[in-house]
Amino acid sequence: MQINAEWAEETIAWLDRHKIATAALLKKLRIDRRDLKYGRQIPLAHFAALLDFGAAQTGDIWFGLHRGGEFRLEKGGVLAYLAASAETLGEAMSHYQRYALIVCNGVMIATERDDEGLRFLLHAADASWARCRHLGEFTVARTVSALRIVTGVQLRPLAVQFAHAPAGPAVECQRLFGCAVAFGERADAITLSADALALRIATADGRLAVMLRSYADGLLKQVRPKGRDSLADKAAAVIAQRLSSGEASLRDVARRLHLSERTLRRRLQESGVTFNELVSRVRRDLADDWLQRTDFNVKHISYLLGYSDAAAFSRAYKRWTGRSPGQAAAA
Repeated sequence: MQINAEWAEETIAWLDRHKIATAALLKKLRIDRRDLKYGRQIPLAHFAALLDFGAAQTGDIWFGLHRGGEFRLEKGGVLAYLAASAETLGEAMSHYQRYALIVCNGVMIATERDDEGLRFLLHAADASWARCRHLGEFTVARTVSALRIVTGVQLRPLAVQFAHAPAGPAVECQRLFGCAVAFGERADAITLSADALALRIATADGRLAVMLRSYADGLLKQVRPKGRDSLADKAAAVIAQRLSSGEASLRDVARRLHLSERTLRRRLQESGVTFNELVSRVRRDLADDWLQRTDFNVKHISYLLGYSDAAAFSRAYKRWTGRSPGQAAAA
């Protein structure tokens, strides 16, 4: 699993400013600092080692949280500018969910709606994520900081949760996020209210957003596995082919991949995604593509995606993105 090399450079620069030598660690990790720039990636395990090192050298048990909270828009790359060009916070989070692979090629963001709001769950395929609690705290803090910058308000999530155990009292996390923070949960996640997702972004620019999405789509093709080698990609391909027939069930997909249902379910979970999440991701990706690049109407897209009617599709699309299919098509 690879992550944006600039994250490592930002961390090393912070350590430099605080007179903490990193040369020995970089040599051990075989990191050439000249490679830590925009467009490059490094192993997630190396970034985890940097965060662990920083925490040990500074005595800051919330080192990853604090570094993530120092996010600056100009260091956010295409994801940050996509968020800044979006019409609403919901649209910005939709871009984040779709293009997260650009900055971390083993992560997937799933969504769940409950009575409180929309929960964004981060699933990482690399064991380093589970071993290094700073990674999740860095990522969630960086995300919340970015959302505050693009909306211009001190956004408070409804809730934040982490899969790992707390390093100490959660007071510091609660101070930074401005909400309840839970630990030992099934995944790292941020829950945002419907009101938060509807927040308008002052820097919205529809034409720029179109160009940025085109650029991001190109980057996405580069970081996604080539040749559909992964089981998740193979399953996604079968799901996409079977949606309109209504036969994209776990049983049907497993049979076509010559696997048992139990094996398919287990291997998908090991890669960081459940079968239902994969179906939703395929549906959403196809819906986004058809709404933005074709003249298909909502009823036609609903049929192609295997929904019983257009209303069911519209509800699902709004749950995924915070906006209606009509709003997405007009964007």
